[in-house]
Amino acid sequence: MTTTEFAKEVFTICASCPVIVSTTITGLGVTWIRIRAILVDSSFIEAFFNEATNKTAYALVKGNKRIFGADNTHGWHWHPFAAPDTHIPAPEPISFIQFLQEVESHLQANHLPRPQQSLSDGVHIGHFAYRHFVLQPEIVQARPAYQNLCPFLLQGPQILDDW
Repeated sequence: MTTTEFAKEVFTICASCPVIVSTTITGLGVTWIRIRAILVDSSFIEAFFNEATNKTAYALVKGNKRIFGADNTHGWHWHPFAAPDTHIPAPEPISFIQFLQEVESHLQANHLPRPQQSLSDGVHIGHFAYRHFVLQPEIVQARPAYQNLCPFLLQGPQILDDW
């Protein structure tokens, strides 16, 4: 997988997720990318990928503290809600959509707003009326591959509205 493929996957999934309010690329290097997705409860997910090392990490952060996570450092494992500093081995790689489904389930269990259908339902309808994605042009210019993903960003900072 490349950073471009990772970004495309994360942004595509976030665009159809009812618990995500906005998605932003927060860091980008030659071989790595970090993406932040803000959730309806003001927590956020950090998704990280490094194509040189194949390191992938997902973290749900609330109050500047990881409350849930998954990564492939020394093999795929979970950092569970009950004890996010511990490692529970995963039998297979954890995808971003699997991670997000766990987050959705947690939000639902804690009685936070959730639309009629979610990612785990396999269909997405009735999402929030407004969501936006923010990308900075310097990030897009840093990687030519991103120019194909979103060429309109080369014109300056933009917010993409999805009604």
